Amino acid sequence: MDEPFAPDLLAKAAARWPNRIALRAGDLHVAFSDLDDAARESAARVAAGSRVAFRAEMSPASVASVWGIQRAGGVAVPIDPQLDVAAAAQLADHFEATLGRPPPRDPDESKPDPSLDQPALIVATSGTGGRPRGVVLTRGNIEAAAAASRLHLGTRSSDVWLLAMPLHHVAGLAILWRSVHDGSQVVLHQGFEPRAVAEALRDDVTWVSLVPTMLRRLLDTQLGPWPGVRGALIGGAHVDETLLAAANAAGLAAVPTYGMTETGGQISTVRPSDREAAAGTVGHPLPGVSVSVDAPPG
Repeated sequence: MDEPFAPDLLAKAAARWPNRIALRAGDLHVAFSDLDDAARESAARVAAGSRVAFRAEMSPASVASVWGIQRAGGVAVPIDPQLDVAAAAQLADHFEATLGRPPPRDPDESKPDPSLDQPALIVATSGTGGRPRGVVLTRGNIEAAAAASRLHLGTRSSDVWLLAMPLHHVAGLAILWRSVHDGSQVVLHQGFEPRAVAEALRDDVTWVSLVPTMLRRLLDTQLGPWPGVRGALIGGAHVDETLLAAANAAGLAAVPTYGMTETGGQISTVRPSDREAAAGTVGHPLPGVSVSVDAPPG
């Protein structure tokens, strides 16, 4: 029987590296093939074209939902798990999504659109007025963002990402698609406890994404250096040069990055090897990205 979905990044990763570990959550290790099976089970419950909201807890089940809903031709809408029931339902309604059990799948339903233009995710972001709006990311957006990030940073299959950013934000989601694109591991970290993160970075973690406040709290632990970390991407807000200097002095290869939800994460990032030469900047644009300044001179 034909599979009810077109191959996506996770399906390709599972075919190429079935027994390689994709996720670690405490003592639980999940191989790419097992994550693919969980995504397939999720996909079997989703009708093509439906928008399915779910509480994006830091768990393998949430990761499987991210991939499975879009695999079925649905649109995954990850919701902040800290919202109360009423607020979560209101946000799901705002995005015209079903929260909880998705609409039943018609067994006679045709295969979903396999094109890269197929909507895959709606990620909530706040506008200047604070009202949440949904940014639609397609399969093509996701695959292009993952490929460009690897070309720019030089990530590899032996890398280990520490995922401490929320899964309902693009910074957290982007780590998932970088991982399946590269065949690398993701360590799911519950919340942000500075000492626990500091200890994790002293293990086998090679990459991490943080916002400036998280970086400052991490440095306050004074548990560095972290020589195994190839790069700590610092974004989400302005990062002061003195904070970056303190990170590098503490033995952490911290590099500023700039991105948007609309671009699937990164737009430009300082490569770790260019930290000194690129001081005061957010680095070069990723491959395939062009930047122009639309402002009057002066």
